[in-house]
Formats: sequence, structure tokens, C-alpha cells
Amino acid sequence: MPPYKNKYLSTLEKTLLSGPRFARIQYADRLEQLILSIRKDSVFSLEYIYFKITGFRPTQELDAAISGSELTGDLTLLLENLSKHSPLNVTDIPEPVLTSEDVAQSFNVSTRTIYRWRRRGLPARIYVFSDGKKRAGIRESSVKRFRNENRRFIARSSQFKRISGKEREQLIKMLRQTINARGCSPTEAEKLVAAKTGRAPESLRLLMHNRAGKDTGDIRPRPPLSDEEKLAIFRSMRAGATAAELAAKYQKSRQTIYRAVNAVRARKLLRRIPEPGKIVLPEQWTDEEWHSAPELPRWTGEDMENAFLPLNLLKKRISMLRSQIKPKRYVQATLLDELELMARTREIIEFALLKRHLHLLIDTAKYHAGRKVALHELISTGIDSFFDSVHDFDYRTNHDFRHFARLRLLKKFALVLPESPSGTLNTTTGLPQTGEREKTLEMLTALLKDFAAGINNDAADYAKSFCGVEFDLKPQDLEKLAACLGVREKP
Repeated sequence: MPPYKNKYLSTLEKTLLSGPRFARIQYADRLEQLILSIRKDSVFSLEYIYFKITGFRPTQELDAAISGSELTGDLTLLLENLSKHSPLNVTDIPEPVLTSEDVAQSFNVSTRTIYRWRRRGLPARIYVFSDGKKRAGIRESSVKRFRNENRRFIARSSQFKRISGKEREQLIKMLRQTINARGCSPTEAEKLVAAKTGRAPESLRLLMHNRAGKDTGDIRPRPPLSDEEKLAIFRSMRAGATAAELAAKYQKSRQTIYRAVNAVRARKLLRRIPEPGKIVLPEQWTDEEWHSAPELPRWTGEDMENAFLPLNLLKKRISMLRSQIKPKRYVQATLLDELELMARTREIIEFALLKRHLHLLIDTAKYHAGRKVALHELISTGIDSFFDSVHDFDYRTNHDFRHFARLRLLKKFALVLPESPSGTLNTTTGLPQTGEREKTLEMLTALLKDFAAGINNDAADYAKSFCGVEFDLKPQDLEKLAACLGVREKP
């Protein structure tokens, strides 16, 4: 049985079922009369519904109201559930009780149509018939009253005809011929045949679906899209092709084209955005509370812990989104958009931390650089080590990120430095040669500028609203970077 649209009806059902059998039968009789009196264009209060069924006013105030169209389906469901626990014998009813098959035959419609009519106000109850079995039955008086009040609706339903066996074979043959002759998709063929025969496209779609694998011939002109075709569709879409053009080219529907694009995009995103790794969050933060961003403290550039909490929240959200993406199944574009937004926001926070601690990286690298290991090579290695430090830092136990990152740098440099680094420094200045410093400055400047130029506006706005982090590259930032490396401005 479908659920109730109004939750109060579910509570009312439990209340009615708690009464004795004679009371439940009385409730069902009143409920059947109430269903027949409901007008779909009217609005009824829940207090009125309770009174009409039980004969008493509710003890608590029920100010909510419900429309007649929504109420009809809920009341018919309530009647069936109520009578199921207290079924009457058809011999005890002073008038004929008809089954759904009897009503369908009298109106020349299908039993599925009768089921839909029951949801529109044709009251059905559970009875015990002469064979001893319980089935849904409809009183003859209820059928007559429903017919008198819904003549136009019933006449329209009676116009539909069931597809005979001979007509089914003819429709299958027409669909096959249309697909093979025009080279169109099954969906387009269904629309063309529907317009020619007067049948509904949905009926033809169900007909093809039910006949799948049963001597339908070449009813689908092409197999599913291969991985190579999906990749080609993805690239064409990125190049500016429309879904309609690609659908005509590959003889598929536009929905299939969009699904192919999302599948390729999902695979690329999963490769580009790996699992976040270690996630450090307070114990009170659950999976559903990650979005409580407005309560996060703002990051000012000095208080490092205020940047690591939102960073770990983003990592948690990225992990949750990745687990929901299955490229072999249908992937929603909104899910992919959110994953990409979270990943780009995370990059903004990480690069903001890197820009803030570049002096630490440069000072440590300058001390160990020399002839055997160039400064730019050490800094390039140090950047990777710095991002690893950001990922592994536990802000709950370690309060000094600078000390944590410097130790990580020293360990990383110890793996790449030669065993005997003595005599490798420029002993005159204590720094690498000027050309090496300028080369390092160019590398870092290009790294920061490229990242600043590629920042997504949506991600930048989200990072600012999420935790107050902004990545802005100003001329004075580059001047400080040059001063830290000991590079003088050219006159």
C-alpha cells in the first residue's frame, strides 16, 4: 500500500484500529459515506474529518487543513486498511458487492483503471466472499453514485482500448520498420508510430519493453554506447556541440547523451580528486553536520587552527561525495558539480596556507641548497612535503603548524640531499648563487600566478563564505617573496 500523503491520517488509522470490532465497522461505514461526499475543489479541516468518522470532537486542536483532491486518496487508503482488520461477509450486506473485475467489465475498462478510480474516490472495502477468500469489493450503490458524479471522466476512460494480440504484432512490426528505415532512436520511432496509429507513446514503449528478447528482430539499431564513443561525445560537448546534434549523430536520445557526458566526467573527477586521506574532526561533528559553515571561526591568516577545521570538513564532504559516484550507473550532474566545488575550495585553502608559509619553506631550503642540489629542486620537493603536512596535521593535538611543517621538510630534505653536503653552499653569502635564486623566484611566481588565474569564481566565493579564506596575489606579495629569496629588483 502507498503511504499517506498527510501524516495525520497515519496517526488516525492507529487510533481507529485500537477500538473494538463493532466500532471499526461503524468507522468504516461513516468513512465510506464521507469519501462519496468529498469535493476535490474544497478544503477540509482535520477536525472535521475526525468528527465525521468518529462522531466526537478531537481532544486536541487540529487547525491544519487538507484539500479534497489530496484527502480522497488518503481516505480510500484508510478505508481499505480499516476494513482489512474487520472484514464483513458479502452475505451480510443488503446489496450486491462487486469485485474490481466485475466493475471493470461493466465499464469496459481494465482493472488497473479501476484501481486508479479507487484512488479518485470510488470506495472499496475488504470483504469475505463466498469462496472464503478476502478481496476488495465495491458496493453497487457506491458504483452508481461514483458514475453519476464522474460521467465525463468515465466516458473518457472507456474510450481507451486494450491492445489485442494481432494489433500488438502489427505495432511491433511498424516500430521495427520505422527504426530500420529512418535510422532513428526507439523513442523517436515510438512518437512517429503513435502519431500514425493514435496510440500513446508510453503504451508503445511498454510494448517494446515487454517484448524485449522475444523475437522482436533488430528493434534497436545500435548497441549501448562504448567507452570510446562516450569519450568522443564528452569531447564534442566540450568543443561546443549540442546534445541534439550528438543525439542525431549517434542515434540516441538527449538523455543518453547527457548520461554519457556525466559518466566520463565522473571518471575524470575521481581520478583527479583522490580520497582525501586522514580526516580530523571534532567528535560532535557528524556526517550531516558538515554544512554548519556559518558557525565556523573566520581565518585571518594568523590563527592556523581556524583554517584546518573547514579544510577537514571539506575533506569529509569530498569523501562522502566520492562514495556516492558510480560511473557505471546514472550520475547526477549536480553531484559532480558539488564535488568539483568542494575540491576547488579545498585547493584555495591549501594554497592560502602555502602562500602564508612560503618564507618557512624558502628559509629551510636555502640553508640546505648548494651545488649538488639546486634551490628550485629543493623548493619543488618542499612544496609537495608542505601539502602532505597540511593533509596530516592534527590541529586538535598539535598547536604549532609551523614547527610540524618544518620537521616534515627536514625529513624530506634528508632523503634527497647527498650524504656529504659540506662545501656545497656559497660560503660568501650563505645563499645559493644569484642566478639560482632568480630561477627559483620565477618558478614560485609562475606557480602562484597560474593558480590565481585558474581560480573558479564560485569556489572563491564559497571559500570566503565558508571560512573567510581568500587567495589574492598582490604585487607586495611578490616583493616579499623576492626579498625572502634575496633577489633585488632590476633597475
